[in-house]
Parts: sequence; structure tokens; C-alpha cells
Amino acid sequence: MKNENYFVIHGWMRNELHLRNKELLVYAIIYGFSQVPGTKYTGSLKYLYESCGVSKSTILRILQSLCSRGLLTKETKNINGITVNDYAAVIPETKNSDNSECERVAVDDLQDMLNEVKRI
Repeated sequence: MKNENYFVIHGWMRNELHLRNKELLVYAIIYGFSQVPGTKYTGSLKYLYESCGVSKSTILRILQSLCSRGLLTKETKNINGITVNDYAAVIPETKNSDNSECERVAVDDLQDMLNEVKRI
């Protein structure tokens, strides 16, 4: 992981999903790449195991665990004879509903600000 790279651990990842330790880190990294609908983590296993400071086999076990618990989806594809796995975080319903309310308020606030600017 480069010095300027980062990922965010949201409270709901601990409070609602009850993730901890390396599972929390892996989920947070993948969530960062896949939080927008239709996007996926397409990075390497190396990026994950170097970012988390664990072995490749540990990352494989964590990914398997998160997938089997329904917290990640996995899409396997073959590119030029090489098997590639993409992952996406499954976002809890309560997180989605909380987020949509925040987005609605933010859009309403933005519209109010735009209307104010138009009056000036």
C-alpha cells in the first residue's frame, strides 16, 4: 500500500456486521472499491495481503469466510486463460436506508443553497 492510499472503516461495519481484525480490514478495502452499485474490487490478492500485513493464504481464508457469510459477492471470470476473481461488498439494508436518508437531506440542502445563490 502506498503512503497516500487509505481506506475507511465505518462504524456500521463493526456495529452491524460485527467484523473485527483482518476481516474488518479486508471488507473495508473491498467496500471502498465497490460501494457504488455496479462496481467491484478488481485488484490483486497481493494488494490485499500487503495492505493487511498477512499472508496470501490468510487473505484467501478471509475472502472465503466473508463470501460464505454473504458479506461479499465473488465473480469469477477467465481472461486469456487466467482465472480472475472480482469482489463486491454486500451492504446491509439498515446501512442502505440510513444512507438514502442522508443523500435525500443532502440533495434538499443543495437545492436550497442553489436557490439562495440564484436570489443573490
